[in-house]
Amino acid sequence: MNSKKIYTIALTVIITAFLSFMTSSAFYNGKLLIKPGGDSRINSVISVLDEYYYEDYNKEKAYNAALEGYVDSLGDPYTEYMTQKELEEFNELINSSYCGIGVTVQNNTDEDVLLIIDVFDDSPAQKAGIEAGDIITKVKGVEYKGSQLEDATSNIQGEEGTEVEITVLKKSTGKEVDLKIIRRSITVDSIESEIVDGNIGYVAISQFSTNTAMEFATQMDELLEKDIKGLIIDVRDNGGGITTAVEAVADSILPKGDVIYYTADKHNNKRYAKSKIDGIDLPVVILANENSASASEILVGAVKDNNRGVIVGQKTYGKGVVQQLITLTDNTAVKVTVEKYFTPNGNYIHKKGIEPDYVVELDGNVDTQLEKAIEILKNN
Repeated sequence: MNSKKIYTIALTVIITAFLSFMTSSAFYNGKLLIKPGGDSRINSVISVLDEYYYEDYNKEKAYNAALEGYVDSLGDPYTEYMTQKELEEFNELINSSYCGIGVTVQNNTDEDVLLIIDVFDDSPAQKAGIEAGDIITKVKGVEYKGSQLEDATSNIQGEEGTEVEITVLKKSTGKEVDLKIIRRSITVDSIESEIVDGNIGYVAISQFSTNTAMEFATQMDELLEKDIKGLIIDVRDNGGGITTAVEAVADSILPKGDVIYYTADKHNNKRYAKSKIDGIDLPVVILANENSASASEILVGAVKDNNRGVIVGQKTYGKGVVQQLITLTDNTAVKVTVEKYFTPNGNYIHKKGIEPDYVVELDGNVDTQLEKAIEILKNN
């Protein structure tokens, strides 16, 4: 069986809290975060431009650019200022839902085209006749290349019930067709499961979203009813997500009281996450690769350090820092790195990754990593 990894945007962030603040004055844990009145220098610059700049300009765009530049100066790729639109898109991603037509699109770098790799069942796209393998060439009459994936998908998405026009190059005919499709709310499942090799449960987790814990519990119940003898959890190409989701998955497979991970802030204050229940009593194999990041690495580290199972595949990405999303009253936000996280044995894996117990390369169209996982469980 070939493992099919469907994902739209790899999440490389762990969110541990959602906090709201007043933009004029904000406190967190007794500390003043935003000074009343703001910095007079930025106000002075704005006043100069308003008075003397020879043309009209987009003040909102300029202000957002100033804030983005300030945050970007930290040099931390995980700390960023988010506009209202960016915050909405981020929340949609975390919640595994968005409003669009129901396709997964990727940049086919060989040909620089927008290749449709999956069409969701009963989606507007499926009803319009779109199929996997088709290519999106235009959105709203504007041509897009594969390298413009983010802009294209942003324009395909929109308010529920509104219409979007896209042009699709059909794989079946080689001809372009213009389609007018009504957008709809789309929910993306983060979990897929099945039985492999007769009696082994296989669960693929594409991201750790707000729905993951419930989806995992439901599908594990279904697998256990089929009397599985082992479990494979596939987090290959899973870029991460929210910590509560990965903690719930770890709860399901670790003994009660085992450390899942712990964090340390700039003052070396430590916070421990431990398994709250006794998990299933089955042999476990985790599949991971170089794109398994963040929350995925928490699960990999927890299983490996607690000797709860074995890791098969490639060394993981190496993201060992935690972010908080701080929302402001104008519906913008700052996503800021606040902590380092460590595996149960105290390993800080940032920019290092986690080595698997069995290093296995993929071999063409054969999923040799999955085959190795099955072999290990059969011989357990």
